[in-house]
Amino acid sequence: MRRGNARGDELFQFQGRLYFELRASTGPPTIAHADSKEPLCLDQMRESDLLVAATDAVTGGRIAEMKRLNNYDAYYYRRDGQCPLPVLRIQYTDPERTWLYIDPRRGDVTSRYVARSRWNRWLYHGLHSLDFLFLIRRRPLWDVIALGLLLGGLVLSVTGVVVGWRYLQDLSRFFSSWAVDHSAWTQDVRNNQVREDGAK
Repeated sequence: MRRGNARGDELFQFQGRLYFELRASTGPPTIAHADSKEPLCLDQMRESDLLVAATDAVTGGRIAEMKRLNNYDAYYYRRDGQCPLPVLRIQYTDPERTWLYIDPRRGDVTSRYVARSRWNRWLYHGLHSLDFLFLIRRRPLWDVIALGLLLGGLVLSVTGVVVGWRYLQDLSRFFSSWAVDHSAWTQDVRNNQVREDGAK
């Protein structure tokens, strides 16, 4: 097999066999058996091998669904669009409700989610950084919403500072008034004591 215009081959292992990822200057990479004199070029691993690997990847459950994704979903994506596609999304019936995303070209597990991490994805990443796919795909809208929330937070912070400052001023006036009243009361007590001593 010719490897003309190659940018570099990468050796990797899948299901106990060695493979080359052949990268040419033009066109997508192809996969070839490393131990064959005339390796057969593949654009991805065989479905039967991928199914065996997926079955062995998670214990305590069986495969509930295996779906090929040509686009990102709510869990498998990156903002820079560098996650490989297509990808196999495999859902299991194990106690953790595991989801695996497997690159069919090399058989690598590119991402793994369980029920807890899927909740964390929405409650932390989603709400904390507006990490929602429908917003990321509409980046000007994401910027507008993020800027609006930042300005709202700034307004609340300034309002809190103003309210706190006014409270401290009121507290200062209260203690100043109390100090004056206490001083006057103390002076009256002393004057009364002096008069009583003089009368004796």
